[in-house]
Amino acid sequence: MTGGLRQWFFDRVLGVFGYLLYEVGGALALIIHVSVSYTIASGVADLNFAFNTRSRRAVIANLRRVLGKSVDEAEMTRVAKRTFRNFALSIVDFLRFPILSRKSLTGMVDGETLAVIRRELESGKGVILLGAHVGNWEVGGAMLARSGIRLSAVALPHRNRLIDRFFVKRRRSKGINVVSSRRAASELLAALRRNECVAILGDRNVVGSGVRREFFGSPAVLPYGYVALALRTGAAIVPTFAVREKGSRFRLCVEEPIRPGAGATAFEDVLSRSLRALEKCVREYPDQWFAFEPIWQDGRT
Repeated sequence: MTGGLRQWFFDRVLGVFGYLLYEVGGALALIIHVSVSYTIASGVADLNFAFNTRSRRAVIANLRRVLGKSVDEAEMTRVAKRTFRNFALSIVDFLRFPILSRKSLTGMVDGETLAVIRRELESGKGVILLGAHVGNWEVGGAMLARSGIRLSAVALPHRNRLIDRFFVKRRRSKGINVVSSRRAASELLAALRRNECVAILGDRNVVGSGVRREFFGSPAVLPYGYVALALRTGAAIVPTFAVREKGSRFRLCVEEPIRPGAGATAFEDVLSRSLRALEKCVREYPDQWFAFEPIWQDGRT
């Protein structure tokens, strides 16, 4: 067996094994009480934190940019460990999607929050919901979709088709239209023209080209597609985050809408205001910022 064929074989085997783990985990999450699931997930997260050196270093390095020099090493490590735990809880939340009722989801969204989004929809241009890898964006999308907001969300396809189907099926079961990042531009543009909401995460440049801008005081390459969409359609950008409050309770945080202007400085103005909104949320919930890859590539820690 050649090296390439061997790698293909192991990738397929590991992919199928990973898919089966998701299916088994998903089934168990539906029958085990959520508190027990959270306890198990926290234990797994602690093991991951202890042995996953690469991700642990990336999280701590990213947090240093956010928290600054005023936070000592011991506290930085504690925040990073809580980050791993919170991410594990988010996976449990996603696996429990099939038993999250419309009532439980809509009960997490207050009327004032929805009023901000619905008021922007009155323009007829659609709304761009700008999020980050903070809290639980999956639950946030489900909360909005179940509240009657027509929502399309960009998702990076998983390398394994079975696992990708697993995620897409769960998202669609809660009324979220999943848009592959590979063909996002045309589908999101069409959704905005139908006066719908589109959801995009703006804190990590995972596909395509990005722009190098100041983020927490240091230059980082970040996505800008949502800015281009806003300028092209006139749709407002509404920074929106679903953050964990306690246990399985979430709060939907909506910031002031960013409406695109005109002129030579419009792009920089919208991008800068958007990044400041992302920074505000991450600073407030640093242990719910799931950045397991280095955001900054300048070699500083």
